[in-house]
Amino acid sequence: MRSGHGGFITVKNTLLHCYCVCGKIEDAHHLFDEFPQRNYLISWNTLMGDYLHVSQPRVIVDLFKEMCIGGFEASVITVLYLLSANGELGSYLGGESVHGYCIKMGFSYNRCLLGAIDVYWRAIDVFKLMQSLFFFFNQSFICLILGRLVLISVTETSIGGQ
Repeated sequence: MRSGHGGFITVKNTLLHCYCVCGKIEDAHHLFDEFPQRNYLISWNTLMGDYLHVSQPRVIVDLFKEMCIGGFEASVITVLYLLSANGELGSYLGGESVHGYCIKMGFSYNRCLLGAIDVYWRAIDVFKLMQSLFFFFNQSFICLILGRLVLISVTETSIGGQ
């Protein structure tokens, strides 16, 4: 940046990505914060993608909120990062919000995005199914144990009473 090439967005984004690849995500974010203009979606996507790579989904959600407050509209790539982040966080309401955002922005034509949303919805269904099965199995297990205890009690009473 000191060489005078800092004005080129490709140089900035390359440096941003290099910091992340080298494990210096905080330095990358600091560099991003120093960008005089953050009006390039690729810069936002680069940082989000790198945060996804180092498993920091909460930061991705926060960056997306900051991006929207700044008046930027997400791309399909941004939304895919956001869906992944919400999946990692287990935030099904967040994923549902992203789905609504996609409809609002007209991303419903994108097959890749539709596939990700489909996987997300299936994950919710599986999660809900597992919750109900967990409840069912817990109730069944408790009944099984209580039934066994009653059987043992009756058996011991019968043996002791003879």
